[in-house]
Amino acid sequence: MFASETIPALLFFFLLFLVPDSPRWMVMRGQEEKASALLTRLNGPERGKVILKEIREGLQEKLSGSLLAYGGLVIVIGVLLSVFQQFVGINVVLYYAPEIFKSAGSGTNAALLQTIIVGIINLT
Repeated sequence: MFASETIPALLFFFLLFLVPDSPRWMVMRGQEEKASALLTRLNGPERGKVILKEIREGLQEKLSGSLLAYGGLVIVIGVLLSVFQQFVGINVVLYYAPEIFKSAGSGTNAALLQTIIVGIINLT
C-alpha cells in the first residue's frame, strides 16, 4: 500500500513544475509585468487589469495589517479544533480499524471493506 502512493506523489511532483507562479507572488516580488501578462492570458485584458489592481490593493491592506489581520478568533478556533480532534481518538480508530473489525468477527476482506466505508464516512 505504501509503494502505491509513490506514483501519484511523483506525478504531482513533476507536474508541479508546470504550474505558473501566482500573480500575487509576482506582484509581491516586483514582477508586475509578468503578473499582468499572466492575468491577461487567463482572464482577458480588461479583467486582468482589474484583478491586478485588486491584488495591489489587497497587498497594501495586508502589509498595513497585523499578524492576526485575518481574525485571531479564527486561528484560535482552528488550533483548538485540531487539539480536540486528538482527544476524541478518531485517528486511533481509523488507524486500527481493520484490526477492530477483525476482532469483531469480520474476515480480512470484509474488515478492509468496512475500513474503506469508515474512511468515506469520515471524509463526508
